[in-house]
Amino acid sequence: MQCGHRRWHLLNIKHRFIGCDSGAGAVLVLTGLGLVLTCFLGALSLVGALASHQRAQTAADFAALAAASRSWQGSSPACDQARIVAELNGGLLEGCLLTVEASDVRVRVRAPFGFTVVAQARAGVTLG
Repeated sequence: MQCGHRRWHLLNIKHRFIGCDSGAGAVLVLTGLGLVLTCFLGALSLVGALASHQRAQTAADFAALAAASRSWQGSSPACDQARIVAELNGGLLEGCLLTVEASDVRVRVRAPFGFTVVAQARAGVTLG
């Protein structure tokens, strides 16, 4: 039977073409599914990166507060406390600087798909 051959259906009065399905619909459906999957994975990685950034910033904030609360003991104990607090919050302390006014910390957190997120925070102690 040739493509485009008309055949009358017994139950329908309308005629239809038989044997002309070239598979273009399947290609379009698969392309659409691939596009949806790509968008979903992109959104998922974006959400993961945003969550990792929030986790890194939280760890940095708490680490800076911990270092500032121990600033009266000196730089080494204050930065040790900041390292412990950063690790408890899922981060790694990359840097800790204690000055008279404040403590500055830098914390790194692993994000999905092998990326890392770095956050900085500063906290000080007021006297009086």
